[in-house]
Amino acid sequence: MVLVRRIIKTFFFLIVSAVWAVVGLVFWVALLFRAVTVFTFTFLHAMVTGQEARSISDSVDSVSDVWFRGFRSAYEAVFGPTPSQPFKADIDVLLTETVWTTICVFFAVVLILRPNHWLWVVIPTVVLVIAAFAYGMHIGDEMGRKNERKRKSQADQRED
Repeated sequence: MVLVRRIIKTFFFLIVSAVWAVVGLVFWVALLFRAVTVFTFTFLHAMVTGQEARSISDSVDSVSDVWFRGFRSAYEAVFGPTPSQPFKADIDVLLTETVWTTICVFFAVVLILRPNHWLWVVIPTVVLVIAAFAYGMHIGDEMGRKNERKRKSQADQRED
């Protein structure tokens, strides 16, 4: 019985890994593109507003190994111990990442199919840069608030 269960789990892991190898790669490339663009705009925002730029490096660290973490997570999900907490689906994040990836893939396909027409290059580039800028501003503001709360908490602890 244990051998049969192990074979089924291995088969499950191989299927999930094969799907992740393709789908995860598409998501990862879109995330990398966004991370570079967002990091650039967030860095500019941090420099202009006088915030600490080191705090934005977390986003680059987390995105740089998403694809590889997917395989490790699939292995742990199939072969690892049962977690003490149930899985919590974050639909907002999933929807946001899916929409972003769909837009990136759409523009990549358009650029591949119509590379000679300059509008097909300019319009997607402008749309992606504006979207990444807005997202970067959001991330920058969130990190600024997070750093402010952290500083406040540290100051409160020093007072105690």
